[in-house]
This record gives sequence, C-alpha cells and structure tokens, in this order.
Amino acid sequence: MIRHAYGHYTHLPVDIVFVQANVPTSNPNNAQRVLEGQRNITIWENSTFGDIMHLDCEDVVEDGISYDFFRKVGLDFTTRYTHVMKTDEDTFINIPGTIPTPQSPYFRLTPVALVQVLQPIKDQTRLYWGTTWIDELRLPRERRGSTYILSMDQVAWLATSSDIPHQPSGNQDAHIVEWLRRANRFGSDVVNRTAFAGYPWPELGDRAYNQENVVRPYDRWTIVTSPLREAFMWVETAQYYLGLDW
Repeated sequence: MIRHAYGHYTHLPVDIVFVQANVPTSNPNNAQRVLEGQRNITIWENSTFGDIMHLDCEDVVEDGISYDFFRKVGLDFTTRYTHVMKTDEDTFINIPGTIPTPQSPYFRLTPVALVQVLQPIKDQTRLYWGTTWIDELRLPRERRGSTYILSMDQVAWLATSSDIPHQPSGNQDAHIVEWLRRANRFGSDVVNRTAFAGYPWPELGDRAYNQENVVRPYDRWTIVTSPLREAFMWVETAQYYLGLDW
C-alpha cells in the first residue's frame, strides 16, 4: 500500500526504503527455519522492487530498530545521501520535490513540501529536524519518534561513536536524542510542530485510538501526518495529498 501510493509521484528526489529486522520467535527449535523463510521472502520481493533493507538484529517493538538502521546507513551509505529520515509505516510524508517557476500559480505554496522545507537548511551540519510533544509537562527537549531527519554527519557519528552502548535497549528514538544531546550535537536543532498533524477523525477506528498530541487535521501545509493506525486512515490521507496539483 505504501509503495503503491508513493509510486504515484514521479521523479521523487528521495529514496524510500522499507527497513526490517529478523522476525522474533519464542520457539528455538524453528528459529532458524523462520529466519530462512523470511530471508527467502525478502529476496523474492527485493528482486522486483529493490527497496528493502534488512538488518541483522531482532525486530522487537519495545526496543525498535532505529539505531541499527542509522548505524547501517552511517557505515555503508555516507557518500550516497546527505540526509536520512526515519519514519513509521503509520505515517504519510508530503514529499513532492518539483520546484515550480515563479510564474506558476502555486509558486507561493511550494514551501509546504518536505523537500522545499529542508532546502534552506540542507547544508547545515549537526541537523536534527522533527517535532516535540505538545504537552509541556514532558521534558522540554523530548522528541517524537514517528518522523525525524538527521544530516549525514549525525548519522555517521551514531554509527561510529564509542559513547553508544553496544546493544542499546528501550526506546531507541529517545536514546538517539539523548546521545546527540550529551555529545553536544544539537547545533542545528529544528523543531517544526506546525509541520505535523494527525488523522482528524480517530473515533472512526475499530480499536482504541490513543492520540497523545493535540489532533490538528492535516491540510496542504502539513508535512507529516501520523499516526494512521488503520489502513483506511492511511489511504484516505494519501489520496488527499496525491490529489493536490503541484
């Protein structure tokens, strides 16, 4: 579903990669067989799409695999990319990167798209772009892990720093923020709350929908819409953005 939606954009100035880790199993007798099956499925799918990155670690919801993802990118792709975004699959990103001419009727609207928002800060080092929790009772520097962007120098530091535990556990997105802060690497720290929105009608979901932030309905000016916990929420949001005239 996600691949199909973003595929409607032509000439995206980004690469979209699906990140997965090893499927955990509580039965040691079939653990190897499960991993081999997953590996075969991934090879099969990647032979067609080539957009899956597999990490050799266990995919545990409580811990996450954010650090393992950044570590692999920081070791293997430092010369290929300038920035790296981590986002969740229940999130839609308003990406369009086409830059209209000044004569275009939408010239004044171009800053809404992710690529244009980042354009003025693309050369900044130690960049962290994201948002924070609206509830002021939380830590003033706490970040939301649903979507954030790091400049490649930040990613390379995460991949090679000796200050990071060998096997970090717990909420890795929160750990990443803490590691960067402790190392004084928040030189270009951009908190963009207005770029983030939520699905405007969470009561339509079949399950309990716990939205910890104020739900601000998405619109043309939104960059990140999250969380979209059910398929119809994700599809409806994607259809809205895919229907915009850029």
